[in-house]
Amino acid sequence: MPKDKTSPPKKPAAARTEEAPAAEPADHSRHDNLLRRILAGILGALTISVIVSTLIFGWLNSSLLNGQRYVAAVSSLAQQPRIQNYAIDKISQKILDSTNNPADAQALARSLGLANPPAIVLDQLKAQLAQPVRLAVAQAVESPAFAQTWQAINQDLHDQLITIASSSDSTATLNLRPSIDRLNSLLQSTRLGAGNSLKPDKTSVDLNASQVQQLRKSYTAGRDSYRALLILAVLLTAATLAIANQRLKALRHLAIWVGLSMVLVIVAIKLPSHLSLSQLDANARGAFLAAEQTLLRGLLKLAEIVVIICLVITAVTSWWLWRAGRERRPVRSAN
Repeated sequence: MPKDKTSPPKKPAAARTEEAPAAEPADHSRHDNLLRRILAGILGALTISVIVSTLIFGWLNSSLLNGQRYVAAVSSLAQQPRIQNYAIDKISQKILDSTNNPADAQALARSLGLANPPAIVLDQLKAQLAQPVRLAVAQAVESPAFAQTWQAINQDLHDQLITIASSSDSTATLNLRPSIDRLNSLLQSTRLGAGNSLKPDKTSVDLNASQVQQLRKSYTAGRDSYRALLILAVLLTAATLAIANQRLKALRHLAIWVGLSMVLVIVAIKLPSHLSLSQLDANARGAFLAAEQTLLRGLLKLAEIVVIICLVITAVTSWWLWRAGRERRPVRSAN
């Protein structure tokens, strides 16, 4: 068919050249989204570590470094059989070790009800006295007065450690004499009497510069770092959510990873109870586990609460995202 001379000529393919610059904003937007995603990921990882650190340091500041709460936490240990058995073993062995000559052994035997102790060598007599000494010490440890003695000893040692940690001295000495005197006063109420008491070789513990510095660092971190970490955690969380492309997804990711981190904390707390701790005897192992479970009980409860909160946040955000995605789906026509 011949061309109509009056018809306008076709436009050259200039439209293609006009479409090329339109790809520039799309590429720029893609790069911007990628940059925001990377930055949000970095901030998110930092936020998770800071949140977990804030929780741990908050527990440390409010429990172990607080004298009243620490003593309240360890008071229940005095009634636990594992602690009592360990204390009975150690005190009994210390009393027998302090019996260094036959005269002392004879006096100890008479105080325990042996009117005519057998004339045998010292080691054999001490072996025969082991069970009576243990029974006498058990009478003291299992009495209600032991709980008061236990509280007073822990309060005194805790106060001394806090004083050392808050001072500027390079070395320090931990005085054990008040604790030993309290135990001896408790033992005087038993058949052991006043003559057979604890006579340790050392009544103090010297802390060198490295030990004092480590104690001071722990105390300062628990006391001063908590507030700074709390503020930093809030700021990092806000920054992560502000930079993220999808805030609900970012919040869900934070909740998931914080929850998983606290699950690891729970596993770390409960793991020692499943270890053999073969280097310790049965009573020492039981006492260690009892003290560990009691001291970390507050952190364990905190971790469990945080895990539950993270699960709730994850569930709510997932439901909200699912609902929003469902509303954005196009409705299919019946035809």
